Amino acid sequence: MTNSQNSPQRKKTISGRFWFGSAIVLIAAAALGSRVYFQQQATELRDDSQSTAWDSSWPELPESVSPTHPIEFIRAAYAFAARRPDVVRYLPCYCGCEKQGHQSLQFCFVKKRTASGIAEWDHMGFT
Repeated sequence: MTNSQNSPQRKKTISGRFWFGSAIVLIAAAALGSRVYFQQQATELRDDSQSTAWDSSWPELPESVSPTHPIEFIRAAYAFAARRPDVVRYLPCYCGCEKQGHQSLQFCFVKKRTASGIAEWDHMGFT
């Protein structure tokens, strides 16, 4: 082995190549990971869109003088509350309606449920 093969310059070159290669591998792994993550998010979003689909058999939404959001957004929120009481019953409400007996966000949207579905909407979901 010659002295030129173990020179500090050669070691520096090998070390630089190692770190450059490591950086490329990390960037590729991050790009692949983000792609998988965003594909999963898109799938969940498609699945959630089924939870916000409006059922034409439901009663009309309560009248609101001036909705604070677009009606499509409000309708989707009511549909989600109707279809996913297992989720919204754990969400607290911050509009002060607990004084009216509401125990969670679920009661801001659905006033009464019957065995066949929704009997009456609550107007608090518009706020």
